[in-house]
Amino acid sequence: MIVRDRLDVSASAAEVWDVLDDPALMELWNPKCVRCEVDREHVHVGLRYRASFRLHGPECPSDCEVMACAPGQLLTTRFLTEAPGPAGYVDETFRLQPLAQGTRIIHEVDFTHSGLPRWLEVFMKVMNWVGRQAGRSSLDGIKELVEKPEQ
Repeated sequence: MIVRDRLDVSASAAEVWDVLDDPALMELWNPKCVRCEVDREHVHVGLRYRASFRLHGPECPSDCEVMACAPGQLLTTRFLTEAPGPAGYVDETFRLQPLAQGTRIIHEVDFTHSGLPRWLEVFMKVMNWVGRQAGRSSLDGIKELVEKPEQ
């Protein structure tokens, strides 16, 4: 199952990339990220780091690896969680498309290999399709960072 979303922001692809290019900033834009530990600040294919997320319940640590990276255009990160249950991973992809007045951010989260029960995948897909997201999304967080008025 792949969940897709998109959002247009009033910032250049380079400005959006500056946010995605530093994994340590994930805590600022991803409301589910509680902690991100990375030794190197710029993403590249093969970069590995640790992040912890709180979805519902206790914190869930993940090993993260950048699988695809085209600066200013594309970033795919694989998250291997240490949650109880079957082992699996989730791939998260951001694609940036320049617009006349900003950038379109296309966000995909691929749960195909997550090990989640099928009923939960179907439930998540329906909730995404119906559009009933609770709270701030990752895209909202990125938008807030890149459109933040300069001080």
